[in-house]
Amino acid sequence: PIAGTIDKPISNYLNKKKTSTDGKHAITDYKVTRSFKNHFSEIECRILTGRTHQIRVHMQSINCPLIGDQLYSKNRNISQSFSNNLKSFLRSFRRQALHAQSLSFQHPKTKKMKSFFTEIPYDLLNLRDELVAEFNLSC
Repeated sequence: PIAGTIDKPISNYLNKKKTSTDGKHAITDYKVTRSFKNHFSEIECRILTGRTHQIRVHMQSINCPLIGDQLYSKNRNISQSFSNNLKSFLRSFRRQALHAQSLSFQHPKTKKMKSFFTEIPYDLLNLRDELVAEFNLSC
């Protein structure tokens, strides 16, 4: 599978975040878990630092913007070659296609590790189904 590390500092710029040489240190590991004929990819990310909008900014910095991200990639990933059904679905997707399936951290007072897990929400499963249908893939 395609995988890599994005090691790019993140700074503030006009009420947004951007990668720059003078920003705060930020590292994201990513792995492609599914490709939709090189138009879209389902990925897993592991953030090694905790910067605001880190995954969104890092993925946009390598030309892989998130579906539904109205701040960093508004409609950038909608090709005219897609079916009208998919174009409409993508334009109406109400949030970033981003989900924290698991989170872990050390509690600041008790020092015990806390871990949380949740299933992928229905809207993201519906998005996956639309992409599978558009690109004639098997589930």
